[in-house]
Amino acid sequence: SDLSVAHEMRDSREWIAEAKFSPDGKTLAIGSHDNKIYLYDVEKNFILRAKCESHNSFITHLDFSEDSEYIQSNCGGFDLMFHKNEDGMVINSPSMLKDIEWHTFTCTLGWSVQGMWPEVTDQTHYNACDRSNKGGKSIVAAADITGLLHFFHYPCITKGSPSVKAQAHPGQITNVRFNANDKFVYTCGGADRTVCQWKIT
Repeated sequence: SDLSVAHEMRDSREWIAEAKFSPDGKTLAIGSHDNKIYLYDVEKNFILRAKCESHNSFITHLDFSEDSEYIQSNCGGFDLMFHKNEDGMVINSPSMLKDIEWHTFTCTLGWSVQGMWPEVTDQTHYNACDRSNKGGKSIVAAADITGLLHFFHYPCITKGSPSVKAQAHPGQITNVRFNANDKFVYTCGGADRTVCQWKIT
């Protein structure tokens, strides 16, 4: 509570792009530009418990399942991978997770967000996305490379699904997040180096 350093580690050889705690608070997952996800045991003084080493490019996004058992992740090679939180082992049959509820959904590549992608794309269209936190009529906000912020119904499965669009950044949006009660969305601009707040009505 005093903002003092809890732990320091130097396991990654490259810079960190993503970090998330599991819903049960027992694991800290760190996604690195060395293509690995590092899994730290919070209850054992952040000891490195396991590594996910299946990606062939730098980690861009990761999410825990609601039960904290699984991790889904994207990388710079536009892959979607699934791993076990316990030991970092890759899951070679993704279909076994088709009914899994994800605690967050920030992966831009995934079954539940495939419909937000246009019919023709070079795979660099969306930099980031985030699903609203509450149940019921969920929405996903997706930030693209032109500066547009798209709002889709979630899950968004049908190809070419329509979206509500808004723009404030003159260039690409680097990240997007809902606040805790889903009343606002925050975006980070790349070239303009600004943070914008959007009200959900």
